[in-house]
Amino acid sequence: MRSSLPVCTAAAAAAAAAALLLAATTASAEGGDSGPDYDPGKALRRSDFAAGISTGGAFGTAGGYPNDANKIGIGRYHADTGAAGGISNTFWVGAAMRDWLVLGVGLSGSTVAGSGTISTGGAFVFHVETFPLFYQGGVFHDLALVGDFGLGGRTINRASSEVASGGAMSFASLGFLWETFRAGKHFSSGPILQVTEQFSDTMNSTLVVAGFQLAYYGGPT
Repeated sequence: MRSSLPVCTAAAAAAAAAALLLAATTASAEGGDSGPDYDPGKALRRSDFAAGISTGGAFGTAGGYPNDANKIGIGRYHADTGAAGGISNTFWVGAAMRDWLVLGVGLSGSTVAGSGTISTGGAFVFHVETFPLFYQGGVFHDLALVGDFGLGGRTINRASSEVASGGAMSFASLGFLWETFRAGKHFSSGPILQVTEQFSDTMNSTLVVAGFQLAYYGGPT
């Protein structure tokens, strides 16, 4: 039963990635982004180099076993944070390919505490933001689907002892961003809400992250 959870979560991550790709394709079609002579025109919101940093509260749970084949699946070795809270941070750099599509790479990490334990984890991630209704104008210029997908690790400690380790863990995060605040031509910011999953044969964690992202765009100028 234990091994079915990573499979189900991996399927959910794949579905999330597919949803982002579909949203990007839809935005492209709505904007007429096709044909050899296509000219996207002057960017309205974002173009060129891009970078962002987000921080927020993280709430959820993490549970698993030591990264030891002799202890996996044995109840007395299982560790669980229970309901836990803490902080999450993500930093990425990349490029705004279009007003409606931002791609980057970065780092994401979080620490949560609960039931006398502390769980710390992070990942190298591929970052994607797509604004699928950008060409509808108004608020949709700044409303995005956000995804982070990559590989990292997570541990659970009780006092100074490590009681569980995920080894190499898959990482998937999906949520929403609203870049409602703008400062000059290059800075945008706003609230971000994501659900993050990390999973491997020895550990699984699910966190809801609610925070704020600040982004820099090289254009438009």
